[in-house]
Amino acid sequence: MNLAVFWALSALLLGINPPPVTSIAAKDAAAVAAHRSLDRVFPSVARRFSFKTVPSSRPLTYSYQAKNGQVLVTGPNAVSHCRGAYDYLRRTVGAQATWSGTTLGSTSLPDMPRTEVTSPYAITLQDNVCVFGYTTAFFGWKEWEHYLDVMALHGLNMQFAPVGGEAIWDRVWTKLGVSRKDLDQFFTGPAFLPWHRMGNVNGHDGPLPASYQSKSIRLQKQILGRMRELGIQPVAPAFAGFVPPGFKARYPDENVLPVAAWAGFEEKYRTQILHPLSPMYAKIGGEYIREWRKEFGDARYYLADSFNELEVPVSADRAKRLEELSGFGKAVYDGIRSGDPKGTWVMQGWLFYNAGGFWDRESVAALLKPVPNDRMLILDLFAEAAPIWRAQEAFYGKQWILSNITTWGGNNQVYGNFEMYRKLSAETLKQPNRGNLVGFGISFEGSESNEAQFELLCDTAWSAQPISMDRFLPQLVKDRYGKPNSDALGAWQLFERSVYRMGHSLHPNHLVQSRPFDLTPTSRGAVHDSAEFRQGVLKLIAAYPALGKNSLYRADVAQFSAQLMLLEADYELRDAGLAVAAGDLEAAQKYQAKFRQRVELADQLLQSHPLDRLDRWVAQARQWGDSPAEKAYYEADAKRQVTVWGGPVLTEYAAKMWSGLVKTYYAPRWERWLIAKATEKPAGIPAFEETWIKATPKWAAGPKGDPIPLAVKFAEELRTKPPVHLATTLLGTPIGSWESGSVSTEFREKIWTTTVSGPGKLTVRFQYTGGAHRLDIRQVALWIDGKLVGVDQHDGRTGLEDVANTFEIEVPSVPNGTKVEIRAMVRSDGGSDSNGTVYVRLKPRS
Repeated sequence: MNLAVFWALSALLLGINPPPVTSIAAKDAAAVAAHRSLDRVFPSVARRFSFKTVPSSRPLTYSYQAKNGQVLVTGPNAVSHCRGAYDYLRRTVGAQATWSGTTLGSTSLPDMPRTEVTSPYAITLQDNVCVFGYTTAFFGWKEWEHYLDVMALHGLNMQFAPVGGEAIWDRVWTKLGVSRKDLDQFFTGPAFLPWHRMGNVNGHDGPLPASYQSKSIRLQKQILGRMRELGIQPVAPAFAGFVPPGFKARYPDENVLPVAAWAGFEEKYRTQILHPLSPMYAKIGGEYIREWRKEFGDARYYLADSFNELEVPVSADRAKRLEELSGFGKAVYDGIRSGDPKGTWVMQGWLFYNAGGFWDRESVAALLKPVPNDRMLILDLFAEAAPIWRAQEAFYGKQWILSNITTWGGNNQVYGNFEMYRKLSAETLKQPNRGNLVGFGISFEGSESNEAQFELLCDTAWSAQPISMDRFLPQLVKDRYGKPNSDALGAWQLFERSVYRMGHSLHPNHLVQSRPFDLTPTSRGAVHDSAEFRQGVLKLIAAYPALGKNSLYRADVAQFSAQLMLLEADYELRDAGLAVAAGDLEAAQKYQAKFRQRVELADQLLQSHPLDRLDRWVAQARQWGDSPAEKAYYEADAKRQVTVWGGPVLTEYAAKMWSGLVKTYYAPRWERWLIAKATEKPAGIPAFEETWIKATPKWAAGPKGDPIPLAVKFAEELRTKPPVHLATTLLGTPIGSWESGSVSTEFREKIWTTTVSGPGKLTVRFQYTGGAHRLDIRQVALWIDGKLVGVDQHDGRTGLEDVANTFEIEVPSVPNGTKVEIRAMVRSDGGSDSNGTVYVRLKPRS
């Protein structure tokens, strides 16, 4: 049916006055864009949808009505149109558009009376700047096109737009006389550009291939074209002060400051920042934005993060410090305004949390004061755990976005917290002191995982009321699998009580994913490996007769089963390690064989998944190369990021549960470690890692096989096996804790007592469990009978990430049950809301 016939029928049946057909075809660009997006994702029903753009004071609102198999959606822009169509499909036939696939319950479209929905927000933001490293670093247009369509259908209207930004910086720095050699030492590899942009690291895994810049410009033009077509606001990059290594030599009179090393990176990777009060600061900022706009067109929003996880160069004198901070804020804004007089400064509020000890109220207010309220937008990035807006008076009148970090490092295990996210938005909207809250942000560090939680978060962005789990979970099953099913619903109810009720989005990595050091897992708590989770996997598999033909169901079976299988592999790995330590090599070999068997089965399951595959990540990276050497470079850059990352503390931060990675990297690495322990020879782990990163084998391409038979066989094996919590068995013995209010922002000594029998090596581990602030540990000392026996002094922390949070001290020969004191110098960063447990393990000296 063409549009003219549809509007005629609409006028007759629904009483709608049709606009002139020429206006729909020629002038309603938003309606055309929405229709094209729907046709790309749901082609079997798109022709029965029509869209009409109507003005509204609210940018995120829509209405729809349906009769005789035809649906009319109205709204002020294409994002609203797309969300309206998606909402109708979900409410009627059941539908889900995801990164991993699409489900449509029926192509028969039922009647619906006019339904109107308005978001309580003007802005709905998707992604964290880290997504452009952990997920989209090597996307081509095919991947981006689908990514943006999924965004629009979920009603998300803002996205960062950093692609191609380095090409513009290349031009600007070249104009300013910076040499090619210096630029080669400036830019990182593509997988690490987000942290280069934030001033954390220079040159890591660089230089960028020469062709990268021109290719990124072409891709960015496609991305921006589609974003503008759909009504998704791009957030363009801006100058945050970081300059190339040769800048100081070229401009010796400028005040260029070295930035303290980040994440333990070597000196050669350190960054430099131009002092914000330098005369050239605003000049460079304006020049960059003008050059960006000249290449890519206009933007309204500009991202600049000058002090993300970095020290701020201010005077010790309090009054002067506040004056300088105001000058810094003015300098960044002046740079943006110089390039675009109508520009709005976008800033991540992460620094106010990460360095809360520095950013007190007066300091934050001083930084923000020079910027007009309507020309600044602040992301309260981690508001579900550390709501900075509460401590900082809703950012003193500035516009701000309530944002959530649901995934760290692009970690792709199934996990999250439905209970927290279903109500966070609604509860915040009710607060009378919320200030100028204008938006909601879904700011995962990596996407393409936990699609059910993504659906929940998008629903909260469009509702002023909390989401009911009693309604959401049945709707989720219907949408995701195409029809209701009691087994699948029972599975998701168990998942909601287990893996989707974790703490503040922590890293639930498997032991097998950890770099071999000892047998301490990185998994966080019982919900990751619980009876409820295991029962949920079995119930999901039981739905196979009814749902087995649905692609999203098969993907879920593969992912959930593989996650449970790797937990089982962790047990075998633990037992193999314990057997080696006991000198029982025959038993160790049996456990190791079982470990390998479980890993290979998990790898097979994941190979059938549309996303959870190393071959997909590698193929995306290699497509950027023009020659075999370039393709090999891109592959190595991609593999480095998901493994060792860089520096001494970030290894496995971006760990993935992917086929290929599990079988060829994680498992062999641990097997080398086991052999080394048994033979008392070096394991050569760093050499193995580097060889694997640089190798270019032919990876298995695409999803392979049907995961269901493998999962069924695995399920039968587990039905009678009781769960044992690996985190409980390996972290050690809890000897005490710290609670909110019991620690200070200044380093102070805390004491815990326990008993030991020596000689041996005592390991003390600090494990954060919740709260808005991390715990920093400076040293741990062992005291016996009032005497200092040993001390381990280094900087460690535990919070959203664990960094060197394990301390080791030699215990002398003492009788069994000797009472000792563990004295630790600790502080909580930014406030006293920190909770955790202290564990000890003693490895006897043989």
